Amino acid sequence: MPEHHVLTARSLAVGLAMVVALSLGVPYVELVLRGQLLATNYYPVGLGIAFLAVVLVLNVALKALRCSWALGPGELAIVFVMAAVAITMPTHGTAGYLLSWTSAPHYFASPENRWADFVLPHLRSWAVVEGGPPLRWFYEGLPRGEAIPWGAWVVPLAWWLAFVGAGLFACLCVVSLLRRQWMEHERLAYPLTEMTTELIRGSDERRLLPRFARSGLFWVGFLIPFLMLCWNTACYFSPDMPPLPSEWPPLVIAPGFPPIYLVFYWPMLCIAFFLKREVALSIWVFVVLGVVQEGVFNRLGYSVRSSVSVYHFDASEPALAWQAYGAMVVMVALNLWVARRHLVGVFRRAERVSDPPPSQGGGTGRVGAPERVRLQ
Repeated sequence: MPEHHVLTARSLAVGLAMVVALSLGVPYVELVLRGQLLATNYYPVGLGIAFLAVVLVLNVALKALRCSWALGPGELAIVFVMAAVAITMPTHGTAGYLLSWTSAPHYFASPENRWADFVLPHLRSWAVVEGGPPLRWFYEGLPRGEAIPWGAWVVPLAWWLAFVGAGLFACLCVVSLLRRQWMEHERLAYPLTEMTTELIRGSDERRLLPRFARSGLFWVGFLIPFLMLCWNTACYFSPDMPPLPSEWPPLVIAPGFPPIYLVFYWPMLCIAFFLKREVALSIWVFVVLGVVQEGVFNRLGYSVRSSVSVYHFDASEPALAWQAYGAMVVMVALNLWVARRHLVGVFRRAERVSDPPPSQGGGTGRVGAPERVRLQ
């Protein structure tokens, strides 16, 4: 299939089917079954499982029926992008927080927290669900025979989704501005993208299985963690079976120093395979430095007070959290400084595009005068 035929009806159909499946399946697994968190992390587990099913099951079945029915690499890339965007919406991505923001203030207001005096007067009616049966049914369950009160949720969710859409569009614009600087000038590596690229490479070939699935080494690497997970899943339902350990005793440097947890995490092992050695080494170095710093602070009795929840920064101490935040600010500023020439060129091209075209008629002024001289 030609490379430019990527946005096809079948790629959109398969991508839309994955969007619906993830939007329904992720909340069911996480909230009803209380199972694996499928929509968290930078490369969610649900995204990997769903896309692997498309590549290894659906596309192989289509190719077995008729070779021309199989999706090509570009079409699979479209499917992956649609699924990657969809996985960010349910539960921990967007919907979980969005539903909490629109419902929690009025439902959890009580005389003890005095939200009715200090919080609720500042909330717009179009941004939250203001009490009543729809709000109570959302937290306590819908009574039998009652219809879902969609009308109470339409206006708040419409406004918040417009805000989320504007934020996503702004992120897309920023990425578009910096894409060439990152990919062509700095040639940055994208380990998460490398995994997807390997999955879709060779899918347009006439052989039934994609290229990665023809390697015996891949199946060995796939079966080892898969069988371990199956064994531990069976142990969950059969307590008499001994589970395979995934954690070792933590490593403690000295009294007062936080322990270094030794956890064998398969997804991190896969991502580390695509990392450069310098990047992988820097992760270890800064983890150890953070442990040493926290231990020294504990031994000296020094701490940084902060009213901000440091859990949002994935740090155990406020000092480390603010250092991480400062490092992020410096990294962003440094990247913008390195890309200054590229950004100036982008803005200059945008300015030239926005300028009005020169006058074509026989008008007067500086634009028309050279034209008249040339015609003479």
